[in-house]
Amino acid sequence: VWNILILSSLIGFTMLNRMECGVCIIPAFYLIFPQIKDKLIVRGITFISIPIFLLLLNGYQNYKIYHIFKVTALNGGEVIFGGNNENLDGSYHVFGMHKEIFIPKDKIEDFTKIESLPPLDFYRERDSLYLMLAADAWKKDPVKQLGVIPEKFCKTWLLPGFFDIYTADTTKTRGLQLSYLLSKENFHNAWYAPYKHLFYMVIHWLLLLMILWGIFQIKRSSRFQISILFLLILYVLFSIPFCSLPRYHVT
Repeated sequence: VWNILILSSLIGFTMLNRMECGVCIIPAFYLIFPQIKDKLIVRGITFISIPIFLLLLNGYQNYKIYHIFKVTALNGGEVIFGGNNENLDGSYHVFGMHKEIFIPKDKIEDFTKIESLPPLDFYRERDSLYLMLAADAWKKDPVKQLGVIPEKFCKTWLLPGFFDIYTADTTKTRGLQLSYLLSKENFHNAWYAPYKHLFYMVIHWLLLLMILWGIFQIKRSSRFQISILFLLILYVLFSIPFCSLPRYHVT
């Protein structure tokens, strides 16, 4: 029981920092609970009770501070909007600083009004607006939004985690933008910049090939290996609802 409480607490507190870590519950169930012979239901409820309690506690605190019950942080809307908008590049940007570029023209006035609110109201209303804009983008053209998912997957996984040329980009350019990384003009004309970036990318791609090779070597009889595969698949699925940045496959 103590082992379950410790693991449950670890996942719960980790979720307060990174909500997506909640997916660890699924492979943990698959790996651990088949080995439990007695009181399976009680221990299962115990296992999920601590993360649920901590999330509810976080939601209550958000309600007291921001007057909205939300178990996650109030920047989730921004992350979702980054991956689901009419710009179709699937990346996070500093939207508030460049609202005339990234925010739909008919919503800029609403965004400006929100920026003038007191801080506590600002974070709440901004989060709600981002979520609404993301939903509107899907309502207007779901086919185009579906088409962005492969690009988000590639931006998250195919570049080293410290390569982030997307956040500061204001051109709404689609694709990996490898030509930008391989051009010395974009990096103070340093002659070695393209070679350095290419070197890092090749190392990263080799690591991805090793991971792919390892997946095909997984033994179906090994619950530990299958649980790791579950975890990898679940994190890959994050490319569907959220925006994409190379560092996301690290964090």
